[in-house]
Amino acid sequence: MEFAAFQYIGGMTMRYIHCAAAKFPGETAGMCCTNDKVKLPAFESPPDPLHSLIFGTSPTSKNFLSHIQEYNTPFQMTSFGAKKVIRDSFMPTFKIQAQIYLRAGSLLPFPDTEPQFLQIYFVGNSNDELNRRCAIAPSARRQIILDLQIFFHQHNELVQLFKIALDLMPSDNHRIVISKTIRHLNFLSLYLLMVATYQARQLVQ
Repeated sequence: MEFAAFQYIGGMTMRYIHCAAAKFPGETAGMCCTNDKVKLPAFESPPDPLHSLIFGTSPTSKNFLSHIQEYNTPFQMTSFGAKKVIRDSFMPTFKIQAQIYLRAGSLLPFPDTEPQFLQIYFVGNSNDELNRRCAIAPSARRQIILDLQIFFHQHNELVQLFKIALDLMPSDNHRIVISKTIRHLNFLSLYLLMVATYQARQLVQ
């Protein structure tokens, strides 16, 4: 089998004058921001401790960056799913054919099951929540996981929204109302999650 000759196109050494996007030397000038017609707001700097972990030079920061996937795992809110996963014999990666989706269960675990994914955020006791996360990532540093746990509860809007859903959970009757005045999918998703949580509570009782 003959392969085409390897051709090196250089690195992304060019900076576009308007948006400062990194570009290859041969790329079209207006490919990124359409010659300054598209203007996106600059990314805000993340608050601590995330900023210090990502941009710091301390041993703690180096440990976090070296094992960032391990620190990400205990904070996942959903599980990944796919219609068809294709694995090659010698490749560590995999291919996905057709549909992919994320599984989001109820906000409360079923009886005799350990909290997982989004449910861990609502254990109710910060130390129990921390222990559950450390069990998922046993080689990660406990203090880093604790700092990230506090960070998510203080700054993550989804976690705060779901906390409100639990506080507003009705004790007896519950109805799903889909109104044309609700324009954001987040609210519809919140209603559906509230239903799932209510069903889980009924099973617990």
